[in-house]
Amino acid sequence: MAVVFILFSANTSAQDILLGNASLEGIPHRGIVPKPWYIYSNSPDTQPAAEILLLPSNGKTYVGALYGNGYYECFAQDLETSLKPGKVYQLSFDLAYPPYYTKNICNGSLAIYGANPGEVPILLWESGAFYNTDWKTYTAILKPQKEYRQIIAGPNYVAPCSSCNCNATAVLVDNFSSAIKEIPQAEIGIQNTCKDRGTGRAKVSIKSGVPPFRYHWSTDITGVNKDNNELHDLKMGTYNVSVISANGLAIMLNFNIGEEDMDIKSEVIPPSCYGYKDAVIKLGVTAGAPPYSYEMNHGVVVQNQPVFTKLGAGQYNFKITDDLGCSTPILTVEITETRPLQISATNVEPPCNDARTRRMIING
Repeated sequence: MAVVFILFSANTSAQDILLGNASLEGIPHRGIVPKPWYIYSNSPDTQPAAEILLLPSNGKTYVGALYGNGYYECFAQDLETSLKPGKVYQLSFDLAYPPYYTKNICNGSLAIYGANPGEVPILLWESGAFYNTDWKTYTAILKPQKEYRQIIAGPNYVAPCSSCNCNATAVLVDNFSSAIKEIPQAEIGIQNTCKDRGTGRAKVSIKSGVPPFRYHWSTDITGVNKDNNELHDLKMGTYNVSVISANGLAIMLNFNIGEEDMDIKSEVIPPSCYGYKDAVIKLGVTAGAPPYSYEMNHGVVVQNQPVFTKLGAGQYNFKITDDLGCSTPILTVEITETRPLQISATNVEPPCNDARTRRMIING
């Protein structure tokens, strides 16, 4: 069955949320973080300073934070535009693991939270344990379930290690992306192709993202503007399309174009009597997209109902076409004439030439 296209328009509240001081530039010092970032809990530091000597991945400074032994150091920023539920965002940053940060450190970790003033922060993403002591870029995908006006970052996970002389995790963070970028969200509707033809269609419907959008289709069909959100004349097969938003982020949608293998069947009610034209042919169809058009004898009769009446004995050809233009093979149906009624008579002679007992037997 073909898929009906459902249209969505780009969300007018599409957004990229700018971050202030994304490279965390400030004055190296314990217990402070660069503005407009601020301390959310305990005392994260602006690095490099003291025993932390790793050079920044970008700019001159970065932030270090510790979790364990009663410490839960986090830093935060108030967003100029709130994170919105139902949207998907991308945020990248560089992370490193400090093996020693005032104490032995088991592993690196980072968690990203969404929050509002006076509310408990909600986890949006976490790295898990990592051990890279040099900078490595990480990308967080954020899927808020409600609106958040704050974003909070800090270590949160101490990996189990029975042989390690440590009970804390820490993180060095630098080089946030300049914005929390919205990832486009889209759906794709498909229309299958007719059997042994190339009549399939695919159409992308945008649910949210930053317009305008560009489209890159996998197919090599010529004569088609592949920057459009819709593609025609597709044969049966597997395809994909990349949807690229104005902020450069993209998603890929994979889809299959199937083949409508329509088949026709019939039921015959013969004439009630010899020579009568009151026979009936009822047609049925499998697959295809309604409504259907029913054609008899190569277009002599075309109707939108599957029952043909007032038919006499003989051969009839039928074809059914669906709403997408796909047709069944031609089916030949024969109506057999009802046998005529035949009557024969036999005279029975009376005995002793008594005409009063003469009889006639009629067989039919």
